[in-house]
Amino acid sequence: GNLTSLCQLGYEGRYCGECAEAYYRTTTGSFECWSCEDASDAGLYFIIIAATVFFGLITLAVILLDDSYLDNVVTLLVSVQQLVQIGAVASSRLGHGAEEVFGYL
Repeated sequence: GNLTSLCQLGYEGRYCGECAEAYYRTTTGSFECWSCEDASDAGLYFIIIAATVFFGLITLAVILLDDSYLDNVVTLLVSVQQLVQIGAVASSRLGHGAEEVFGYL
């Protein structure tokens, strides 16, 4: 028989180890297939707006701040980046909602 017919929705292939058409594999360590229909353009718009604001603030900081303050800004940004990376790794254990939030960051 067809082993794919025994798989849950969104999975197919030998031992249900592949995502079905119109599903994508998550980028975390766990193997999950999510529906492409669940993904929206809102995430893309959020990333574009956040990147624009971020680079705008960096440009203003470089233009307006003297070196001692600029060092503090760089330290803050590196710290935030580290927190985002730690959160992205930990979010795979916290569930779909947390994973989505850290995926946008």
